[in-house]
Amino acid sequence: MGTEIIHYFPHIFLLIISACLFEYACHSFWLKRYFEYGIPYFYFKIKIKQDNFVFPIEKLEKEFKGLIDILGGFPLIPAIALKTIGTNQCAFRERLWFPSFYLPIMHSLMTYDQEGDNVKIIGMFNYVPILLFLIVLPFFIKGFIYGGIFLVFFNFFIQCMRYLYICIRCKFIFNGV
Repeated sequence: MGTEIIHYFPHIFLLIISACLFEYACHSFWLKRYFEYGIPYFYFKIKIKQDNFVFPIEKLEKEFKGLIDILGGFPLIPAIALKTIGTNQCAFRERLWFPSFYLPIMHSLMTYDQEGDNVKIIGMFNYVPILLFLIVLPFFIKGFIYGGIFLVFFNFFIQCMRYLYICIRCKFIFNGV
């Protein structure tokens, strides 16, 4: 097994670096298609009680500046960045290059549906964590499976709790509570 890893290491390393650069570019330039398409794993719907709804970006950014309170004051939680990317769409993700203790595993899109008077929030997996999990998983199966699975679910749990918190706060902000 040791020679297999060494033999494929340059290819795996190049693949991971390429995926990281691709994802960084998509995040940095707020590419609309990147936020619209992906593998969804989080969905939340908020009923809106006001006419002529517009995403309150400044208010949301102020609200989610650090999200430190969700983990009892732990300071290594990156702020949320938001940007309107369409007429009725707002994308959000964690700010880039923040020293964090976990790997961000999703980016999200909020879409306002005028006919249904609701905002749909869909969280999609980032590609780098999926790639890392698929590449590293075969090596974990041979020995360290529990540690690898724990790290993946730890990241997943933290991200889900953060996004659930964001969705609940958005519900109050969007409805003026």
